[in-house]
Amino acid sequence: MKAVLYLFTALCVIGLAFWAYRENYLTQAVRDETRQLQSDIGLAQTRLSVLRAEWAYLNRPERLRELAALNFDRLGLLPLRAYQFGRIDEVAGPADHRSDRRLGRQCPRRRSGAMTRTPLRPLARILHARAHGQNPDVIERENIRLRHEEMQDHARARAESRLLVLAMVFFCAFLVVGARMGVLATSEPMEPVARAPGAQIAMQRADIVDRDGRLLATNFETHALYAQPPHMVDPEGAARRLAEIFPDLDADRLLRDFTGDRKFLWIKRRISPEQKQAVHDLGEPGLLFGPREMRLYPNGRLAAHVLGGAGFGKEGVTAAEVIGVAGVERQFDAWLRDPANGGRPLEPSRPRRKRCFWAVCA
Repeated sequence: MKAVLYLFTALCVIGLAFWAYRENYLTQAVRDETRQLQSDIGLAQTRLSVLRAEWAYLNRPERLRELAALNFDRLGLLPLRAYQFGRIDEVAGPADHRSDRRLGRQCPRRRSGAMTRTPLRPLARILHARAHGQNPDVIERENIRLRHEEMQDHARARAESRLLVLAMVFFCAFLVVGARMGVLATSEPMEPVARAPGAQIAMQRADIVDRDGRLLATNFETHALYAQPPHMVDPEGAARRLAEIFPDLDADRLLRDFTGDRKFLWIKRRISPEQKQAVHDLGEPGLLFGPREMRLYPNGRLAAHVLGGAGFGKEGVTAAEVIGVAGVERQFDAWLRDPANGGRPLEPSRPRRKRCFWAVCA
């Protein structure tokens, strides 16, 4: 369950990272588009300035007066009268939504979040500026500045919302990591055990009993001793002390093995609990123990020619396989090692016609 939770958390973090990268990419695209629009606005302003200059040249009063005098009769022009002039407030301008609401008319609703596009050169303000001798270009520049500020505020608000979401994601991720650290801190410490998938060694082996249920062969838990020379602190002292604990070992040979190029070596395949404690008291980190199960015959050599014997097959650091090498141990080796038997012992069948033969009880 924990592995599934960790996998789900990792997938969530990867998905959120992809989302953040995509949002950042879209933000950069919007910024590039904004810069392009600003550049287009600058070019449009340049072209507009040229058109204004041309229009000012074509719209000179003396030029218009000369044109009117030349084409007065042909065009049927009439002189201006006083009633043809009006006031600025009589010019139709943008519709007032407040008056529409007072009159009960429905006004079109803008989408929420959409920017309001104001005209750069509103007619009413332009005419009012001209009537008071003001420059109409100032109104356009002010409207352009306001439009740019509105676009920047909109982009800033969107970026802030994205940053807030990203901050919440990182907060949740660190919260999960902190919770996991808290669980590990409050749990019981355990020494990690390395396990290689597919390399399990079957250690269990069934007992052997006689027809009266007396135990003839069973398993006895013991340990093996091995060394990892690169992790040893005092190889010379360890070799000398091991030779004292195990008289059959050669201290000089152990020292050569400990100081050589070997990374791993077996020292003893089976040791007694007293020997294990003596080695443990040395305090050498390079000397390690591996669990073992050895075959034990409580009756000693009794029926040894029938029972046979057992030895080690596949061996590993954390386990060793016990296999039969002779007698009943070898004949029924597959059944004794089969975990499907549920730990049932192997016992002989009842004698028939003064003959005794071994069989597996069902």
